[in-house]
Amino acid sequence: MHQAPIQCARVAALDRGFNTHFSSYSPYVQHLTKLAYAPEMFVTEEWKYLVDVCLDGGSSRELRKCVSLKELREVGAFFTGRSLARHIVRSLCKNDKPNLFFFDPACGAGDLLLEVARYFPLCPTLDRTINVWGRRLAGCEKIIEFVQVAKLRLLLLAMTRHGLTNDKHCSIAMRANFPQITCSDGLEEVMRYRNADIILMNPPFTMIGGKAEYPWTSGRINMAAIFVHRALALVQEGTRINAILPDVLRSGSRYANWRVHIERHADLLAVRPYGLFDRWTDVDVFIVALEKRTDKGTVGLSGGWNYPSKSEKLVSDYFHVHVGPVVPHRHKDGGPILPYLHARGLPQWTSLKENMDRRNFQGTTYAAPFVAVRRTSRPGDKKRAVGCIISGDQRVAVENHLIVLVPHDGSLKTCKQLLERLKCDKTDSWLDKRIRCRHLTVKALADLPWWE
Repeated sequence: MHQAPIQCARVAALDRGFNTHFSSYSPYVQHLTKLAYAPEMFVTEEWKYLVDVCLDGGSSRELRKCVSLKELREVGAFFTGRSLARHIVRSLCKNDKPNLFFFDPACGAGDLLLEVARYFPLCPTLDRTINVWGRRLAGCEKIIEFVQVAKLRLLLLAMTRHGLTNDKHCSIAMRANFPQITCSDGLEEVMRYRNADIILMNPPFTMIGGKAEYPWTSGRINMAAIFVHRALALVQEGTRINAILPDVLRSGSRYANWRVHIERHADLLAVRPYGLFDRWTDVDVFIVALEKRTDKGTVGLSGGWNYPSKSEKLVSDYFHVHVGPVVPHRHKDGGPILPYLHARGLPQWTSLKENMDRRNFQGTTYAAPFVAVRRTSRPGDKKRAVGCIISGDQRVAVENHLIVLVPHDGSLKTCKQLLERLKCDKTDSWLDKRIRCRHLTVKALADLPWWE
């Protein structure tokens, strides 16, 4: 796997001037500094309340007050909520071995490292606890205010777990430092990857242009895929990687080669769909656990990334499944005039024979009967696979926002049978587990069980 340093999307964002926006986060850094270093506040009820808020989502809420949602999305600056952090950390730390070294290459405000530290045993003194935690926890983040917040939150967690009894703790806190949590690019920290026992990450989900060193894709790439690729290129054999990733990496067709590539370098220990990252990002995520291995000649269990089909018969046993070939803004008006099917004009759960729009098209067309299904679909929709039967005796041009299912036997009866299965509640439930993206894929519909 290629090991050349790669520019992080967050770095690019900072180069465009986003660092000026995050200076508005500095007052929150000062607020946490006062909580950690002001002895007159220690042990008061107000102090305890403010620290509890800081350790349970306060840093994320404060960031959303300071920076617009649009800018947060461009930089990929969304912190891991406490519930999600518990999911990714719990299995790693229940039977924590002494001195395991944890590394988060995109640590943000330290949420994942904070959750790990909750499982660490305490030393006899606060000073000793902070020193031990500092040796076991490492993280990278390009935004300096986030680094400062991450360190302060870890310090405040140690203080609350020890309890405060006198002003002596203030002088200890003033000397506290977490030297391995730094303002740097997590994709370039070669030695931290190699020294890590466990990698934790909630990488940015921003998109960047494709690069030649990624043989598994072309075009624009989700940064999260690059972070996992980079980690597996650098870690030692046996290193565990637990990551929070956008569901498109698990279920999207364009990342199928990425999934195969990952399985050639790691054992797939667990894949757990989670749901929405949070209500602001509007992205479904999953948690994956990997373990690096040196044997690159094998691939993990087939279907390990996706919700399996337990049925003996699948939709693909009865239908050829395709994406509509017409891209309206790309295909010029050339060729014969044909009936034209597009998502906006597609009726639901019925048959369409006439009254279709028409356009010129000189490419692949489909002869009726077939079933057309809207690609736009998201988890929780009342019906995930909304279909319509197309009949008639003309060939039809179909927009690329539709999926075309052509029956093997060419019969209208088989199309009707499919439509009934698409309406079925079991189909909605299965698709919600299989693909938690905003668009259905050919593979997801092809693998749909043919319910009896």
